[in-house]
Amino acid sequence: DSNGKSCYVYGVPGGGKTACVHEVIRGLTEDFKSGTIERFQFVEVNGLSLPTPAHTYTRLWEAMNGQTLPAVVAANMLE
Repeated sequence: DSNGKSCYVYGVPGGGKTACVHEVIRGLTEDFKSGTIERFQFVEVNGLSLPTPAHTYTRLWEAMNGQTLPAVVAANMLE
């Protein structure tokens, strides 16, 4: 299935969320290189590194299109 999907990972600080996700992405990258799966794009959004939750839209738009837009504009473009 080549439709976009997302995965939200949450938990207590220090629980190993980032390490777990990075390991999964490493495995998927190996699968892509071997031709087992189609190309994919991984976008990591760490809520603690964003000024506001709305900046998630800015981060996603930037990862997909290489442009930095204000959060409200990016949210509308992603609709």
